[in-house]
Amino acid sequence: MDNDCSQTSENLSLVEWALAVNPSTPSHILDGLLRHERPALLERIAEHPQASANALTVLSQHQCPTVRAAVAENLNTPQQIVFDLAQDQCLDVRYSIAENPHMPLVVLDMLADDDNPYVANRARLTIRRVQHVPRMPVPLPELDEIKVYEEGIG
Repeated sequence: MDNDCSQTSENLSLVEWALAVNPSTPSHILDGLLRHERPALLERIAEHPQASANALTVLSQHQCPTVRAAVAENLNTPQQIVFDLAQDQCLDVRYSIAENPHMPLVVLDMLADDDNPYVANRARLTIRRVQHVPRMPVPLPELDEIKVYEEGIG
């Protein structure tokens, strides 16, 4: 009998996982999954493109740093939450923000002055990468190098 219960619980976990990783899952379904304690599931919800601002706000307070880092990387996260997470006590959360080129420049500037040299350096590199996107020079051929094909000549 216990095996049936654990099998049902395991199947339920698989269904919840499938919902959390499916990009078509609507936000109200994701909101319903927030009651679970499993950090891996909550991290998938935090990464989800349909995650609501409310869900991301709740998850930004989670005890697990990987969940908070996933919240910071989600483009739907409210700016105030991103700013708060940029001041997170956990180095890994701040570092993940510092390496994200989609962060607001004001947040990256703040992290460039972080007490941790790894976070500060990563933020400076990200700022440089965002501001100075290298462009490959494309040499134009000289006019005499361009071959003109006349009609009928193969």
